[in-house]
Amino acid sequence: MVSRDQTLMNDEMLEHGLVTKADAKFGVPIATEVGRPTLYREGGGLPLLSWPDYTSCFEGNCWVEQARSKGLKAETICQYSYLITPLLRYAFANRLQLHQFDEYHFVRFMRQVKSNKHCHFPDSSSLERVSLIGTKSLDFLSFVGRLYSIPNYVAEDGIIQAALKLVTVRTPNGNKSIETWVHSSVPRFKKSPSTKNKLLAESDVAKIKRAARTRKSKPYFISRERACIQILEDVGARRGEVTPIPVGAVWEAEKLDAPYLRLSTLKKGGFAERLVEISPALLTLLQDYIEYDLTPFLKSKKLLLTSITPLFVSNKTNQAIQPNTVTCEFSQLKKAAGIKGPVHPHQFRHRSVSNDDRKNRQENPADEVLSRLIGLKGTPEYELRSMEKHGHASSQSRAAYKHYDSAKTIDNTINGLDPQASSALRANLETAQEIVTKGAKMTKGDITRLEKLLSSVWESLEPVPTNPNE
Repeated sequence: MVSRDQTLMNDEMLEHGLVTKADAKFGVPIATEVGRPTLYREGGGLPLLSWPDYTSCFEGNCWVEQARSKGLKAETICQYSYLITPLLRYAFANRLQLHQFDEYHFVRFMRQVKSNKHCHFPDSSSLERVSLIGTKSLDFLSFVGRLYSIPNYVAEDGIIQAALKLVTVRTPNGNKSIETWVHSSVPRFKKSPSTKNKLLAESDVAKIKRAARTRKSKPYFISRERACIQILEDVGARRGEVTPIPVGAVWEAEKLDAPYLRLSTLKKGGFAERLVEISPALLTLLQDYIEYDLTPFLKSKKLLLTSITPLFVSNKTNQAIQPNTVTCEFSQLKKAAGIKGPVHPHQFRHRSVSNDDRKNRQENPADEVLSRLIGLKGTPEYELRSMEKHGHASSQSRAAYKHYDSAKTIDNTINGLDPQASSALRANLETAQEIVTKGAKMTKGDITRLEKLLSSVWESLEPVPTNPNE
């Protein structure tokens, strides 16, 4: 017999975390009076925390409000909120109120965290992640103690025995001191460079694409993975900027002479937008995906295709897939491709920024030498363009994405197209080849699809006239 709690804990939606991100129009009521309209404060992008039974978590949402009042960005608060969801699950499963924790339960909770592993967090049992969950959970429980006026709820000799200590951390702008909770059950670690901040070898990129194309899965999931990978490669966007892209963004791009894709910029609160130029080949790939993969999938679930339909729809929630779904899929592709090194979607972002630098050095080899000789100050024009493309707020934040020594890539371009356009064009040719291999089993729909793909490929390969009158 499966209990209600077990059923809830096995629910696929909950496995992504008990966090819902509020949309842009969400408002927090701050004042109300009879006969007058309620006053709201903008709360778009903030996380809304719930229990596994879908009821609102009062303490969690108060904690979110405190973080907002301290000036933390909505995306940062979302990341912190995901870290305390294991604590909410533990409390729910053990029928504990959040103000009823003690040393025994916190130690038991940390043992559970260390033993758990989750598909959507491939490194969830790593020392770093366990430490982050532990310290953030202590911070949250300390807040709960203050909320309910419980003296020494989290303290050195308190109900939960932890101490607040000053530690030095290394940041891109130098070392700084921060306060953090220390507990005997929370492992401490010296942070090493993130594996997701390294470049993927060109051979590994090819293996990932081949694995996405050939691994056993339903056709829609294969096509969704391939389209997502192409956007990550062509645009260099963050996972959380790619997963919520609506179909309407592709329809907008179709109307432009030079296609641009509209993205939300996460690091600017999630509501700043930017237009990123994409290759015509990528636009063709997305059009083909929408017409021949996404639309039939939606019809099978009796869903309509509209401008606000997510480009990448989850099979179970019918909503946009989560960023961690992309990470999980990359983990599976890594295994299928037999790659031993780190593989993470964020590595495509590093690759894109590094390619911008490499391209500029190839086209303007004297720029770097001149800037050193005469001491040019300020941000170069090409770097400003790259910052706008990738949604970087400053050249300092962009600096961590430069990989000069590793930015030498194999020249696998086609007919003078840049690497991103060549990659998308190659993906379209692979789709055309898959249709052709059907042979006599090709339908009229397959033939129409093939004609569209080949027509687009031909247009991409036509030389651009240097004389406007030609």
